[in-house]
Amino acid sequence: MGIQAPSGDASRRDHGPFRLWPLLVALYSDLLTSLRIRLHPLDSVLARSGMLTRAAGGDEPDSQPELDLWVSAFDRAALILGRTNRCLTRSLAMFSVLRARGVAANLVIGVRSEPFSAHAWVQYQDVVLNDTFGQVNNYSPILVLR
Repeated sequence: MGIQAPSGDASRRDHGPFRLWPLLVALYSDLLTSLRIRLHPLDSVLARSGMLTRAAGGDEPDSQPELDLWVSAFDRAALILGRTNRCLTRSLAMFSVLRARGVAANLVIGVRSEPFSAHAWVQYQDVVLNDTFGQVNNYSPILVLR
């Protein structure tokens, strides 16, 4: 697949002070993505998410503060909207927002066989952004959106 194996996650980082506007954007993006998943075939939702790319330079020096801002906003949005059974929606929403803001993040969908389950997460280089390393380490990537 060409994705770096995750070596950690962003869950223990200090993401800075609370900012209302990014939280509102995260909530809106999450709810809009949820609606799109209900109304449209998954392939068209994935294609739309992949088209929102202003990204090319995720390695610039200012990408880390940008990344921390959005990780924090989506963490807070998940507290409001919930985390259970929403990994695809949350990951697509975060992926779209990050890509539209120039962060070269990846959306990863993985599966495991015993017991069968699927999971989605957002990864930047080798850091998992919207989940824990322990959780995603149980899955083998089958699709990576760049």
